[in-house]
Amino acid sequence: MVIQRAKKVTLSDVAERAGVSRTTASYILGKTRGGFAKETVERVSNAAKELGFRPNPIAQSLRTGRTRLLGLLVAAEIKSPQQYIRYQVDIGVAMEARSHRMDIVQVLISPETGPEIGRISELLDTGLIEGLILNAPRKRNVLPWLHDHGGVFVVIGNPNISGVYSVDTDNVGIGRVTAQHLIDFGHRRLAYIAPPDDLAYGNDRVEGFLMACAEAEISPEHCPVVRAEDTMCGGYRAMQEILSMDIQVTGVCASDDSMGYGAASAISEAGLTVPGDISVVGCNNDYLAGIDQGFLTTVELDFVRLGSAAAAKLIDLLEGKPTTIRDIIDFRLIQRKSSGPVKNCG
Repeated sequence: MVIQRAKKVTLSDVAERAGVSRTTASYILGKTRGGFAKETVERVSNAAKELGFRPNPIAQSLRTGRTRLLGLLVAAEIKSPQQYIRYQVDIGVAMEARSHRMDIVQVLISPETGPEIGRISELLDTGLIEGLILNAPRKRNVLPWLHDHGGVFVVIGNPNISGVYSVDTDNVGIGRVTAQHLIDFGHRRLAYIAPPDDLAYGNDRVEGFLMACAEAEISPEHCPVVRAEDTMCGGYRAMQEILSMDIQVTGVCASDDSMGYGAASAISEAGLTVPGDISVVGCNNDYLAGIDQGFLTTVELDFVRLGSAAAAKLIDLLEGKPTTIRDIIDFRLIQRKSSGPVKNCG
């Protein structure tokens, strides 16, 4: 049995049904030129619906000079504990793009910088993608290259380069709030577990943490910062290092929930309790990071909104609309069982 494919509806079919020229139908359906009578626009639109006409995106691209594709730079970190967070950002980017009849092309970051920059250059220079979104890029030389290259792009995170368009969470504010949460409970010997210093969000959170400690007149030796891999294992090892110090910390802020759970594990292994002996505060409200969803005090961020705002900013830039250089997305602290009053203020 041979299955016959239905005849593909063409633009000429729509034009014939509507009683207009093929060029007129093309302009109306492609929304590339106005000035047509309302009755004509309705006739062409109704004809397209009745016939089930679907525009050819390749033909539209050739006619308009736009691919309507946005690039999303994706890090090749398969085992990263941040995958859930990145997925939420991706969803926000994709939803905003679709609301503007645009799609996303993921650009995988290779381990080697040379091929990575070459690939980005190829995609931008050939016009395959119209603009690029970078989600918290770790490689510092990619941003300066893009800035000098002149491509249209938006950074999710802190680019640390003047004049670069970006959307970010108030990470300095997060550092301040998590420290202040413990300070308000009477803690005066705090520590911060931070990711490697090539992650801008971690540096910003450290800055906010130290600002809050300074405002509370806590001496620098009583609020050390320990760097570690941004994983549960990294938080565990950082907490072991903190426990070996002489300051006897009573409160710990971790840059993300995975590190927070790792810290709590090390505290428990040392024969101490959370929060009885040491309070722990995480960040991101990552429900995949731990088993007990009611345990870790954390900070909730709207990652979907973050991705959506980045895509909206990029689309505004591509369409020549005015937009701000940097937008900041707010957050909220959620207190749970892992934080409480200091046992001994001495």
